[in-house]
Amino acid sequence: MATTVPTGALSSLTLSDLPKRPDYGKVGKKIRLRANMLKIPSFTNGTIYHYDVNFVGVRSGERRIFTEFLAQFKEIHLKGISVAFDGKKNLYTSAKINRISGRQPLVVEFTIQDGARKKDFKIEIKHAADVNMAVLHQFFEKRIGMVPQECIQALDVIIKQGPSVSGRYTLIGSSMYMRENPASLGSCIEVWPGIFLSVRATQSGLVLNADTANNAFLEPLMILDCAAKVVGARSASDLNCKWHPDDIKELERKWRGTQVQVTHSNIPRKYKIFGIKNMSVREIKFKMEDGTNVSVYDYFQNHYNKKLEFDKCPCLAVGPEGKTFLPMEVCKIVQGQQYRKKLNEEQTTNMLAFATLKPEARFNRIRTNMAPMVANMSENLKGFGINLSNQFLECEGRVLDPPVVHFGANSTSRPSGGVWNMKDKKLNSTGAVESWAVVSFDNRSRPDKIYEWLDEFGKVARSMGMDVKSSKPPVLSGRPNEVKNVLRKAIDDAERMFKKPCQFLLCIMPPSGVYEDVKKIMDCEFGKVSQCMKGKHIGRPNGSYMANLLLKINSKMGGVNFHLDKGVPFILQEPTLVFGADVTHPAPGENSCSIAAVVGSTDPKVTRFVSSLAIQGSRVEIIDTLKDMAKNIIMQFRAKNRILPRRIIFYRDGVSEGQFNAVRSSEISALKRAFGEIEKDYNPKLLFIVVQKRHHVRFMADRADCDRSGNVPAGTVVDKEVTAPDRFEFYLNSHAGLQGCSRPSLYTVIWNDFPTLTSDQIQEMTYRMCYTYVRCTRSVSVVPPAYYAHLLAFRARFLFNVENDPNRILSREYVEKVRSKIPPLSPDMMRRMFYV
Repeated sequence: MATTVPTGALSSLTLSDLPKRPDYGKVGKKIRLRANMLKIPSFTNGTIYHYDVNFVGVRSGERRIFTEFLAQFKEIHLKGISVAFDGKKNLYTSAKINRISGRQPLVVEFTIQDGARKKDFKIEIKHAADVNMAVLHQFFEKRIGMVPQECIQALDVIIKQGPSVSGRYTLIGSSMYMRENPASLGSCIEVWPGIFLSVRATQSGLVLNADTANNAFLEPLMILDCAAKVVGARSASDLNCKWHPDDIKELERKWRGTQVQVTHSNIPRKYKIFGIKNMSVREIKFKMEDGTNVSVYDYFQNHYNKKLEFDKCPCLAVGPEGKTFLPMEVCKIVQGQQYRKKLNEEQTTNMLAFATLKPEARFNRIRTNMAPMVANMSENLKGFGINLSNQFLECEGRVLDPPVVHFGANSTSRPSGGVWNMKDKKLNSTGAVESWAVVSFDNRSRPDKIYEWLDEFGKVARSMGMDVKSSKPPVLSGRPNEVKNVLRKAIDDAERMFKKPCQFLLCIMPPSGVYEDVKKIMDCEFGKVSQCMKGKHIGRPNGSYMANLLLKINSKMGGVNFHLDKGVPFILQEPTLVFGADVTHPAPGENSCSIAAVVGSTDPKVTRFVSSLAIQGSRVEIIDTLKDMAKNIIMQFRAKNRILPRRIIFYRDGVSEGQFNAVRSSEISALKRAFGEIEKDYNPKLLFIVVQKRHHVRFMADRADCDRSGNVPAGTVVDKEVTAPDRFEFYLNSHAGLQGCSRPSLYTVIWNDFPTLTSDQIQEMTYRMCYTYVRCTRSVSVVPPAYYAHLLAFRARFLFNVENDPNRILSREYVEKVRSKIPPLSPDMMRRMFYV
């Protein structure tokens, strides 16, 4: 069904205005699947009562406080009533709280014993709304058209209530993590297994989406033991000395905001780390009430009868301003604190090893982890009239046929299982490689081995149809502190040897470092193509690895590696521009600007893309400069094809369901304005599709229908049973499984100007494009335009060197200042796919 809302009314759209599904897909071989969803076959038809809970003067710990309130007062204020609390302010009950009427809240003051101390609390409970669950029944009976989200939210909180108060789980977002059997990730970080739970409305009715979840937590160690692990000391006893400033900086980055508990007192007080004071307990002194100055060391000796053993190492600065100092040897990290910062390479590897499970093992772990949770849920579910199935939901999938891939010399190949190879195949189109050079930053790669490798590289290139004029270009060696000079010299040497402008540099990289400097200098300052490779491959020439490098080099230099034999029919019918867009945000714990990236195709075969980049506010997902970015790309399409595109297909990555309205009112509106500014009557038809990977829906096929990895086959599409009943969406598993359980992409159409476009056409168009990704000979998991936008945004993160300032407020004025300082990439680079 086409979208028929006038452009001026975009800001008033709601989710009920999303394009409706025109039909169900019919193409492909049907297979039966199981989804990680449990049906909720019945739920109350009555009223659930919603209350707001205000914790007066409380900044954190609401769930613990409310649990204590229930222990003391449930029989007085909530006798015989089932309750569910979301840990912040939302309370749901199965019956009215009699002591609350109208706007008059229930106010309760009580005391909690915290170790040797008593703390006084005051909470106010007031009526917020009556949640009429009959409306949800009406939705599934198709008497109303939009999911009543207030009902879904209430059920979501109710289902999680039992486990959340059992004391066994730590609840973070929609996931609950178990403290038993953590696994170490290294450097004082451990992973806790858990389970993700979310109530969803589907075409099969109400379901609970249940999935494995894993999260990083700080190990509950003594601070000095943790410091020893992080800095690589043999034990804590080696740390009783003056610390190196770099170690202090690393530990401050890791620990800032971490809660510690003191061990020297009967009162287990907790403090938040502000930083590290690089002075010892003997050096730090403070004034007592009688006016005398005393050191931290003497204070602990006199008041706690504790002789501090680590009297030379720094102290922790704790509290809101870091003006309280604690000896490290009396501080222990509090258990259950999520580690929010970016994991290092070792930790990431260990996390993947722990979390990666084949489909059957993943579904079994879900079932195992759910068993104790269901036991915790049962009483509360019964109180609210909810039943939960223990069987995974079955659904229908269809496996689409792969397209035929077309290579040079008119040869073709039909992929099998989402994979094909380039053996005896030539690239579709290439240019002559007439001027190039090699720079080695890897001191382990000997010149003679480099030339041997280059000889093989030249042979592989020629076998793939690339005309490499010389396998012995200039080869230079460089050190990490002279990157710019050696790159400049390599370009000059190539131009001097070949008498032509240098086309690209092949850079041999050390195990770590240098890469970002090379890319920033080549992309931004010199405007030249570069291809990096790891030095470890020099001593082991491998034809497949070289072929993969050549796919990237040819794409960066403007060639076409391969294309679909019959293209994408819908795109070939009329001049069509395919956009991809994504926004990259600062890493966890960083405070810097976000970067928007947009790419657009310039050829009917959807193999060549131009790009546009923009700086925007920190963690702002909506692209506020999309109008100008889109205009720029559309004008490049016209320059290349001598015609404006009549159809626009836009794949938008990184947007959550809660942002659909904002995207429609802002980004689609920006596109429509861009069309009008290009030409007064220019109004191409638009198909706007959101691509989502950050969801928890997984599928498992019968063994007879699995691919070699145990996953569902490449090309599996699902648009029934598990999809939302009120919008046009489908799951597409477009890639072959490698390891673990394949995650399908969820595609949601949020704007559609094509009234006759069928589900089959959109699904096949999207799937076929997944075979055009230039970097490999496999179909990919995300439609390539969105994938390219992601790669471009990621590259721009370090090209632009956006400053991380933890203490700065990133105002609109500051963002504009950053924009003005960013050196633009050359137009030639933005016309190339330099980021692949």
